[in-house]
Amino acid sequence: MCKNFWPALTVSLALVLGSVTSPSTANDDIYLPEIETVAEQNLWAVKEIAVDKVAELGLYGAGVKVAVLDSGISMATPGINNKVLAYKDFLPSQQPLPDHGTQTAGIIISDFDAATGIRGVAPNSSLIVGRVCQMSSCDSHAIRRGLAWAVEQGAQVINMSFSGGADPFMNAAITAAVNQGVVVVASAGNSGCEAMASWGMNRFCKQGVISEQFSASFTIPGLISAGAIEN
Repeated sequence: MCKNFWPALTVSLALVLGSVTSPSTANDDIYLPEIETVAEQNLWAVKEIAVDKVAELGLYGAGVKVAVLDSGISMATPGINNKVLAYKDFLPSQQPLPDHGTQTAGIIISDFDAATGIRGVAPNSSLIVGRVCQMSSCDSHAIRRGLAWAVEQGAQVINMSFSGGADPFMNAAITAAVNQGVVVVASAGNSGCEAMASWGMNRFCKQGVISEQFSASFTIPGLISAGAIEN
């Protein structure tokens, strides 16, 4: 069972789609409606993943099929639901909790929404969704099946924003996808090395090292790992 997964892999997806961006950094500010609107509060994130720079280069992901293996998505979400080419639930017996998957898909593909200030890095791409996770855990067997299915659906990029321990079967599944020309982007975690005023140095910091609790640690040529570097 894989667990503790994260939403922010847009840096690598932007690179895949042809842009050069700076690493994303987290923001500890609390939303204060009397000071900022929702859109203003979200502006830092849009800037950090360099969506504007990608757009300036004329790169919107047109013709690219991106698979998101995650907790599924809410099909009621405008700006995302109309871009889904294929959707498969690999955990049909478990209650769907699509928050994380919807957020991840939105970072990648959502249209600009003036009310929230949110927009995806590749809004003209198409979405392939495989539900392999619940809110806080993912099923290794479902992930492997999802990888093979996404390749069959014609995915050119596969995003996996979750952790997972050393697993030769997972390694083989990712290798098979990469060998077919698919760009696989895997999470390296959010445990960066910046000391925070509230709780000091992050004791999980592994500067220059990706924990073996992540598929991103696999030495597979073509596999892209991404994650927060500060906190």
